[in-house]
Amino acid sequence: MFFIQGSINQWHHQWHALDTINKRTIERETLASDYLNALKKNNLKTLVSQHRKSLQAFNQAIRSRTSSKQLAQFAKIEYAKLFAAFPIWLVSLNSLHKVLPLNSEMFDLVIIDEATQCNISSCLPALYRAKRALIVGDTKQLKHYSFLARAKQNQLLSKNNVPENNQSAISYRDNSILDLALKTLNTDKELAFLDEHFRSKPELIHFSNQSFYHSRLKVMQHRPCTSSGHLHLHRLKGIRDTSGVNHQEAQCILADIQAQITTDNNTGIAHSIGVISPFSAQAEQIAALIEKHIPQADIIKHNIRAATPFGFQGEERDIMLISFAIDNNSKHAAAYLNKADVFNVTITRARQKQSLYLSIDDSQLPENNLLRCYIASMTTFHAEHSVTSEIDAFQQQIIAALQEQQIETWPGYAIVGTEIDILCRYANKYLAIDLIGFPGPWANFFELTTYRLFERAGVEILPLSYGLWVVDKQACIDKIKSTLLLP
Repeated sequence: MFFIQGSINQWHHQWHALDTINKRTIERETLASDYLNALKKNNLKTLVSQHRKSLQAFNQAIRSRTSSKQLAQFAKIEYAKLFAAFPIWLVSLNSLHKVLPLNSEMFDLVIIDEATQCNISSCLPALYRAKRALIVGDTKQLKHYSFLARAKQNQLLSKNNVPENNQSAISYRDNSILDLALKTLNTDKELAFLDEHFRSKPELIHFSNQSFYHSRLKVMQHRPCTSSGHLHLHRLKGIRDTSGVNHQEAQCILADIQAQITTDNNTGIAHSIGVISPFSAQAEQIAALIEKHIPQADIIKHNIRAATPFGFQGEERDIMLISFAIDNNSKHAAAYLNKADVFNVTITRARQKQSLYLSIDDSQLPENNLLRCYIASMTTFHAEHSVTSEIDAFQQQIIAALQEQQIETWPGYAIVGTEIDILCRYANKYLAIDLIGFPGPWANFFELTTYRLFERAGVEILPLSYGLWVVDKQACIDKIKSTLLLP
């Protein structure tokens, strides 16, 4: 021990090395940001001072009322100079032709977001203007809605001699641009799964993660003792009328919105509020009540909106209120709620709190009905989460020492999809401890990519070697305490 103690003490430097890496990473990101801002300003200055005619031509082009005048102005623009000053363009597919000519490979990359909402044909002009494409979307969410008759589509396919083996892939009615991209990928390297979920409290994404994503989502807000109380069910005796409106649910939602506004005024916090109903008649009724009874200033302040799931695709609110608008006599309408994409969007818009308004006895629905399963799942999310039963001697020593410091611990706890050796908490700060060197299942160390993952989730990782614990136990405890900001 005497001869190797000097080498073991070098493990103190791992903490310094990690701090240095983190600082250098922040410095690199800051320098990169400063460089890009300076480059942008310089290119903009060059555009204004040396290529003013191109800027003027573009200004006139986007204001032209006729396509011929617009094309004439487009011809006067030096796009290389324009794109140097403005390298990133954010535009909808419907307005793309109003600001850019149909020139091939104008951009290095086109990114099509919310790709399930984009039909194939409307994306072609955007794809034509780029060298490469990145298609981003979620197959478990809503697709574009097509009014093209299937007979008409078949007629067009035949008229244009589309081979039968390609017809299903490019079906305008059935496929979005995301579907087409997925069907034409050549290798798995061209596909990436965005599995880090930042939006919702764990309780709010729990059912969707299990039912639609096979528990593959890494819920970045997940912590031990994650409190319940973010998901609420209001059982009512409302009646769905012949126009598809449930007035009692609508009135209850209006009252709850008004109560939330009052609470926010008293606390000085302005939560954004959204209302979803899967049925347009109910959404329109609630929207009319909001417009009539809530001051416009409060609607703007709290970003209040009522719409169907199609209106909330890609949006979110702090608080979501969901009116299912069905009763025991409208089970046929309840079948619409069993559409996976509609239901998934409906229940995943809330960040902090979600309230459900239900006038139907869900036990009368089929056992596999999504609404029934969702209501049943509300009791399966628990504040306490399991930890590993396999605890080695090194873990036991650390846990005992931390408990003496009034630090809570969870050994072998899974967070953001990764099992951490020891997760600990003091006050409201969490720390993940990466135990290194003690023989057994926890001997290995995490790669820097895992450190970055936990950083994005708001949890710091501290490496701790067994040798240093044996040689200088107090230094290890002091480091843990200082990282957790203990006095």
